Order: sequence, then structure tokens, then C-alpha cells
Amino acid sequence: MSRTRSRSCWGFTLVELLVAVAITAVLFTLLFIPMTQAFDQARRGRIMASLQAAADFAIEGITRDIKQALWVFPQQRIDDDYDFDGDGVVNEAIDLLDGDRNDDDSLGRVDFVLPDRVGELVRLPTAPLRSVVTYYGRIIRPVPTAARQGFKYLSGSDDPDGDGRLGEDPIDGADNDGDGLIDEDDIEPNPRALYRASWIPDPNTDSLRYAPSVNRWLATGRWMDPNLEPVAASHSAVTPLEGTDISDLRFILESVPGQPPRSVVIQFSLRKPTPGAKPKTVMRGGRLVPDPTSPDVASILVTRRVRVVLDNVR
Repeated sequence: MSRTRSRSCWGFTLVELLVAVAITAVLFTLLFIPMTQAFDQARRGRIMASLQAAADFAIEGITRDIKQALWVFPQQRIDDDYDFDGDGVVNEAIDLLDGDRNDDDSLGRVDFVLPDRVGELVRLPTAPLRSVVTYYGRIIRPVPTAARQGFKYLSGSDDPDGDGRLGEDPIDGADNDGDGLIDEDDIEPNPRALYRASWIPDPNTDSLRYAPSVNRWLATGRWMDPNLEPVAASHSAVTPLEGTDISDLRFILESVPGQPPRSVVIQFSLRKPTPGAKPKTVMRGGRLVPDPTSPDVASILVTRRVRVVLDNVR
């Protein structure tokens, strides 16, 4: 008698494996999307918290200073007698290195006098050898010969003249990043920040006088200087320097005609690009190229606006 022994072999078919892989992929996708969104919301929350803390810190410091002001200098100024940017045009308005050379940044700067150690009251706005405190905005790394083209909201290089060389700045004249290429900008962001400077006007070079014909104050020297760091006795940033940009900066003096200002409205916005934000593309030289100088990207924004009463101004 012979016995027949049968053996059964168990395993997965190709179809079953493909179905299992598909189900795993669907489950992973369903879990990955909410996890990514949760991490993204957490990053946004941290950025928002840091911006709010930085904005509150800046407002607190500015308010503390301006509350003690004995005199606030007028803002409506134009360049009196010299061409400070070398373009052959005089009588220009204040520029604060904000990337826009065609706007008037008079309200983006405020100059005032604080009490000295003795607490002497100052009656004249041009008292000699009186230390002036200035709050103003500028890009964090000003380029001396290309100051108005230095603003860069995101990292990266652009092609301003459409010749295919990214990051080239035709009026820079220097190798900024040490790569051997002249007239090429660094690819790091160069946003704007709010600064506090303390300096003493020089009566021989720094003047401020009213011109009824144009209803403006004609200014020379450091009253129009877009960068006070080289001449200031003390100079420090009030808002973060890296990754944060200040925009819509305004110091609005409120007064009645013929009277000193009674209050100052301080307003500004701090912003950071959202995680993963890419530079906007623009058409140059028949090609689409990235434009890291444009702030027209998705950003997280915090705005502050306060009114400070000038109790000591007479």
C-alpha cells in the first residue's frame, strides 16, 4: 500500500502585496497631512510669539524714551544744499534705506532731546552740543555706494539687468561675498530694522531751518543722513536683525498750528516669511527670475500702534 503525502505552500500573491502597499500608502498619507499641518501651525505659533515679544520690547523702549523728551524736532525735511546720494539732484526728501528711492520717509524718523543729568530744560531745537536721540529704520547691512538697492527680504540672488548673472548689482563695485565676482550681491537676506542712535549735531555741518516758501525744513548733514551708525556716540538695534523685517514705520507728531507737538503716534509692523516661502518671480530680460527683494510673499505679521503724550515738551 502506498501513501500519497500532500504539502500546501502558503504565501501572498502579487495582487495581495500591491493592495497591502496601496492601503499602507493611503493610511500614511492620511496621517502625514495632519501631522505636517500640526508641525506647521506650531512653527507659525513660535514665529508669531517671537514677533509679538520683539514688537512689545521695541514699543516699550521707544515709549520710555519719548515720554521724557524735552523737545521733538520737526520731520518735514528736504536736503538743503548737497547731493547726498550722488545722483545730481538736491532738495530730496529723507530716505531710510528701505529699498524705495521714490518715497518720502520723513515720518519714518523721529529726533528728540532727552534731559541731561541736571535736568535742564531746553527751549531751542538747535541748542549747540546737545545730544540728540534718533529712532529710524534702515537695512541691517547698508552698502555705501548702493544703499538704495541693498534691501532683500528673502535669501537668494536676482538678475536686475537680465544678463543671466544672478545677484549682480551694477553700481556696487565690490566683491561682497568673497567669491571673486565683482558687483555681485550676497545671497543672504538684508531686511530692515529699527535703530536707536545718540549723536551730537555739529553746528558747522548740521543745520535745520524752516523755509516758508516750501513749508518744509531745510536740513543738512546728519539731519538727513540715512545711516547714523558711523557718527553716533551710541547706536543699537531695537528690533531683531536676522529674519525679521520692519515695515510701515511711522512717527506721527500731533500738534496744533503754532504750538509744539503734544503727542507722538508710533506705528510699525514686524514680519517674517512663512516657513518655506520662496522669492517671487518677475520677468526680466525675457526670462522669469527670482526677486528676493520683493516682500510680496506669504508672511506672518504683527502690528503695533500707540500714542505717547509729550508731557515735558513746552
